[in-house]
Amino acid sequence: MTTTPGHRITERQVRPGLDAGSELAARADELLAAAATDGPVLVRGLGIGGPDDLRDALTALGLRTLSYVQGNSPRTELATEIFTATDFPPEFPISLHNELSYTTRWPRYLVFACVTPAASGGATTVAGGADVAAGVSPGLLTKCADLGFRYRQFLHGGHGFGLSWQTTFGGDDPAQVDRVLAAEPDAEVVWCDDGVEISRRRPGLAVHPRTGERVWFNQAEQWDPSSQPADVASAIRELLPPERWPHRVEWGDGSPVSADELAEIRAVYQAHTEGVPWRRGDLVVVDNMTSMHGRAPYVGERKVIVSLAEEAR
Repeated sequence: MTTTPGHRITERQVRPGLDAGSELAARADELLAAAATDGPVLVRGLGIGGPDDLRDALTALGLRTLSYVQGNSPRTELATEIFTATDFPPEFPISLHNELSYTTRWPRYLVFACVTPAASGGATTVAGGADVAAGVSPGLLTKCADLGFRYRQFLHGGHGFGLSWQTTFGGDDPAQVDRVLAAEPDAEVVWCDDGVEISRRRPGLAVHPRTGERVWFNQAEQWDPSSQPADVASAIRELLPPERWPHRVEWGDGSPVSADELAEIRAVYQAHTEGVPWRRGDLVVVDNMTSMHGRAPYVGERKVIVSLAEEAR
């Protein structure tokens, strides 16, 4: 992994002890500004040991937690709106993405905390959205700006491949699903005997409100089956028709995202990726527009927790 000049992980130290939360609160504006302009902020000295400590840190930062309704990663809710970072198998990487960018209800921040670092590997990987936008070819960038992406999702009703709609929407009432998606511009919903098909068209780029930079802001690469482990991707393609794949992506006009285009995106991601060097008790603040994030494979026990958040004031 290489570190790019523009986007970087910056480290801040707070004094351990009873006044650490007060110091975090006093520096909240500084930390959130740095997450927006520089990249993820790694805060050491807080000694985060679990969900209660993370919630205290969020309060000190002036952030309020958000739900994970419509999320597509397996997660366990440890306390109200505080989750495991992911329950995805440790031997596989999770590719870079902007959280929930396939919806209109995405979080501005993700705040991670390390309760137990992995014995080996397990970095939370990050890359700058502005660097990615500058790194792809002009033709691909123009296509992304002009067309955006169409995200297609199939959520089964309790038996099938991938997540169920009950897990994704946090309940078993179809009317609740319809209410949530009615608030999503351009969302198309089709209920079937075995689940629900959802389609959304979303932009592929965004302009950061603080920096004014144009940033790569999507989950297109991650939604293609080829981003899955090889045996999983093969099983999806061989056993299921496309309309029953858990998720897939097209250009906004319905044309396919080609293998060459996906390969170019992945190459740019790789060139701009760095990893958070987790230690026990660390906190990391990620601006979801400035920074994409993912996870490296790991060995041993790893417990990283997260909250999706927005500014409370």
